[in-house]
Amino acid sequence: MARRRRATYKEPAIKKELVEVKCAFCQGTGRDPFGVMSHLSTCSICGGKGTVQVTKPYVPCRACDQTGVQPHTRLTCLACGGKGVISVADKTETCPVCGGAGADTENRYCLRCHGSGVIPVKEPAVVKGA
Repeated sequence: MARRRRATYKEPAIKKELVEVKCAFCQGTGRDPFGVMSHLSTCSICGGKGTVQVTKPYVPCRACDQTGVQPHTRLTCLACGGKGVISVADKTETCPVCGGAGADTENRYCLRCHGSGVIPVKEPAVVKGA
């Protein structure tokens, strides 16, 4: 009995352009801004480089106001991971949960859009022969 091969769908390759931006968590110093371990400790986000790579296009993180710090704490922002910016897809729409504000009513980042205020629009798959 011959096995049938399952047809697979491959997403079209999208060229992702990486750009370097100043690390928001350490403000580009490369050192831990809070000196938790030591004042000589390197930044956990950029690894001491002072810059981080993000894919274009990107938008400012609304959850932390581009600081990279979770509001009212010394932890990294959960939405942007301490980078201060969030990469978005080419086609986006306003987040239906937070209305584009990037935060919910409890002043935490929006779980749907991860604090960016926008979500990528997914194109429906086109089935050939249908």
